[in-house]
Amino acid sequence: MHPLWRKVEEINGKLIPVALMLLLGIIILELFVQVEDPTVKLGIEIADGIVIAVFVIDLIFLAIAAKSAKFFFRNYWLDLISVLPINVMFRLLSP
Repeated sequence: MHPLWRKVEEINGKLIPVALMLLLGIIILELFVQVEDPTVKLGIEIADGIVIAVFVIDLIFLAIAAKSAKFFFRNYWLDLISVLPINVMFRLLSP
C-alpha cells in the first residue's frame, strides 16, 4: 500500500473513537432535545455525515485488506449496515 494511504488509514483509525463519541452525542441530542433552529439541524446533519464518512473510509480499508469478498461480507456485515444512512431512507419513504 502507498505510504499516503497508510497515513490516511492511520489518521482515520484515530478518528474512529472521536466519531463514536460524536455519534453518541448526536443520538442523545436527537432523542432528548427538540431542535427547531435550522442552523442547529444543519450542524447535526453535517456532523452525522462526517461520522458516516469516517466509518465508510474505515470500511474501505477493511475491504482492501480482506482476503476475499466472501470473507469481507461474512466478517464485516455489521459494519456495512452501520454506514447506511437509515434516517435518509426513512425520510424518503415517509409521505
